[in-house]
Amino acid sequence: MPQLSPIHWLYSLIFLWVTMLNLITNMWWMNYVVYFSFPYHYVKRLMNKW
Repeated sequence: MPQLSPIHWLYSLIFLWVTMLNLITNMWWMNYVVYFSFPYHYVKRLMNKW
């Protein structure tokens, strides 16, 4: 039983991290849609920087 506790903690932490990442990526995609108003080359350069 004591071994199961830290593993559960780790899984919960990973789940939280994944959900946070999902939220951040969703926001980034919203920004990406906004960026499409800019010229395509600008977006391409921005992607190359990443």
